Amino acid sequence: MSDDTRLQAFWAADEPPPTDPVFVIATIARVARRRLWADVAALVSLTVAVAGIAWATSPLMEALGPALPDTNSVIAIAMGLVLIAFCVGDSIPIERNS
Repeated sequence: MSDDTRLQAFWAADEPPPTDPVFVIATIARVARRRLWADVAALVSLTVAVAGIAWATSPLMEALGPALPDTNSVIAIAMGLVLIAFCVGDSIPIERNS
């Protein structure tokens, strides 16, 4: 038996495991944490955009408040904010690199 053959036999006897569970779990945790922060950043920017739009349209909502029959202007403003949130929220996709 030559040295190369003995060395190949030695390395073949000690195969590494097919997967490393600690590495897999750590990688999954890193990917999940990156996705979480990406989602948080997207939601914060969306919230700031909706708040800016709500601030910019608040005079219009206050003007429309008395025009609506038996409706408080606060409810009209809330309905306007919900409408803006639905319109803006569906048009901004959150992309992931996975």
